[in-house]
Amino acid sequence: QGAGIYNAGATTTLTGSTISGCTSVGGVGGQGGVGGGITASQGGLGGDGGDGGDGQGSAIYVVSGSVSIVNSTLSGNGASGGTGGAGGTGGTGYSFVSTSFSSFGNAGNGGNGGNGGNGQGGGISTVAGTLDISNSTIAFNSTSAGSAAAGGAPGSIGVGGASGSAGSVGTTAGGGVHENGGTVAINSSILSNNSAATGTEDFDGDVTAGATLFFVAPSGTLTPGTGTNITGTDPVLSALANNGGPTQTHAIDTASAARDAGSNPLTLATDQRGLNRDDGGGVDMGAYEFGAGGAATTPPSVSDPASVTVVNATSYNIMGTAPADSLVRIYSDANNNGVVDGADAVVGSQQLTGGATAFSISVSLTQDVDNNFTATSDDGTSGESNPVNVPTITEDSTAPIGTTVTDPATALNTTGATYTIVGTAEADSTVQIYSDFNNNGVIDGADAVVASGTATGGNFSISTPITQSTTNNFTATASDAASNESNPVDVPTITETTAPAISPPIVSTPATTVTVDAAAFDIMGTAQADSLVRIYSDLNNDGFINGADAVVGSLQLTGGATDWTINVPLTQSATNSFLATAEDGSSNESLPTDVPDITESSGGTSGGGGGGGGGGCAVNDSGTSSWLLLGGLIAAMFGLMRSVFRRQEG
Repeated sequence: QGAGIYNAGATTTLTGSTISGCTSVGGVGGQGGVGGGITASQGGLGGDGGDGGDGQGSAIYVVSGSVSIVNSTLSGNGASGGTGGAGGTGGTGYSFVSTSFSSFGNAGNGGNGGNGGNGQGGGISTVAGTLDISNSTIAFNSTSAGSAAAGGAPGSIGVGGASGSAGSVGTTAGGGVHENGGTVAINSSILSNNSAATGTEDFDGDVTAGATLFFVAPSGTLTPGTGTNITGTDPVLSALANNGGPTQTHAIDTASAARDAGSNPLTLATDQRGLNRDDGGGVDMGAYEFGAGGAATTPPSVSDPASVTVVNATSYNIMGTAPADSLVRIYSDANNNGVVDGADAVVGSQQLTGGATAFSISVSLTQDVDNNFTATSDDGTSGESNPVNVPTITEDSTAPIGTTVTDPATALNTTGATYTIVGTAEADSTVQIYSDFNNNGVIDGADAVVASGTATGGNFSISTPITQSTTNNFTATASDAASNESNPVDVPTITETTAPAISPPIVSTPATTVTVDAAAFDIMGTAQADSLVRIYSDLNNDGFINGADAVVGSLQLTGGATDWTINVPLTQSATNSFLATAEDGSSNESLPTDVPDITESSGGTSGGGGGGGGGGCAVNDSGTSSWLLLGGLIAAMFGLMRSVFRRQEG
């Protein structure tokens, strides 16, 4: 008890102070003893476990005497009951066994488990004496109950015997203040956001109070003092922070019910921070006076996000400007009310230096939900500014469900320059229609967006350009505001059946795929008289002119000519794919004609020099081989004659 202040018979006054982070935990109950051993008939009973001790008054515990709390804050303190002791094991029973006779006594029962201790008065607990609280804030304190212990096991030998019963979990009361004796008077204060699992959160017991706000009404008798009390209303407290002055406080904002609703029975000139207690409109409840000298630091200005935004990311850089050299903080805003309260906490900060005013603070985002934040600035002398709202950042990392195409429902024939593709998709998503040149149902190669629209209310109808006189294949996807895109869905084939204005050219050379060793190749064929024949590269060999495909050669036929020959350069040591088209005098270009692949094969590097020649020689030409053989025989005969002649000389 009384981790902060334990008052026994003394007169204590706490002024302009903050007590935070104190804990009071009851002791653990002792374990029950093991039952006695064998008696004439049975084992002894296991002892009961002891009860856990009570945790009381973690910040202040008043045993007797008097305690006065003025212009102070008690926040973030906790009292917890101790764990009960385990029950003892039952004693061993009587046992006799022989070849002709056996006898057993009863095993002892296990002892009962101890009860958990109680948690009482997370902030303050009184047993006797007097407690006076004026112009103070008691918030975010808590109590928790001690755990129950298990019963002991029965004795291990003998018959019968039972396990002991488990104890009971402790109780909680008075997360803020627990009155268990003595007298308590409260004036112009705030008791809010305290917690107790099984009892009254803010005040447990009887109290005389005036001009005080209880978020949760007291459990006992509330005797009115001077000034009107407020119960059941959230005072909208900000998190414990540096709001100016030597100690941290819980700020209220302009909309708080505590503003100008307090009294000043002690005629205090200042609040806990040392700023004027009366701002001209009346005294506020609690330790913090709103507008007392103002929150002198100018709030920051957030430029990014400028409005509600949707992203697919794990973090976001919040940017803006603030007073030079101030400390900029980004707070979570769990209830999206634009103030720092409850469990809101700092999630990012930046200290500006060297006269800088621009800030950029990275904050982590919770996936697939709205992320809400506020921003403050603190110049280090005037206290932290009021928070400003950061527009909601919605994190969306889930792709929409794929589209459903209802028209065309199956492959069909049509005429015209466009076709309206109809279907359904995630409401308000962007539906994109992709070309599908190789008709494989996926987006690859030169496939590209050819039309798009919005699935208003989940329905889309998109006019899509189609190529005349041929089949048209497409896929459809849906993208959300965070650019998550669904998997493509195949659109049934749309065949445009209008007769072409000009027929495609006919390629006669090469007639089939060929392999050559050349820098260029003459592609030949026939086309409509006086047409313009073009040869295109077909880099992805898909039979369509798309992507980086370009004209590599052309010929304008004249004088009624229909035969054409176009020389095209070849990429060395590679397969070269081409397309041919014809265009009439009205600029109508035909569909492409595929040119059989031309493989250029000269790209090998020269081999190294051969080794020294051997005694023989071989070539492919049979005539040459004969002459070389004859020459070799004559040379051999000539050498033999020289050898004989020399021997004769010798």
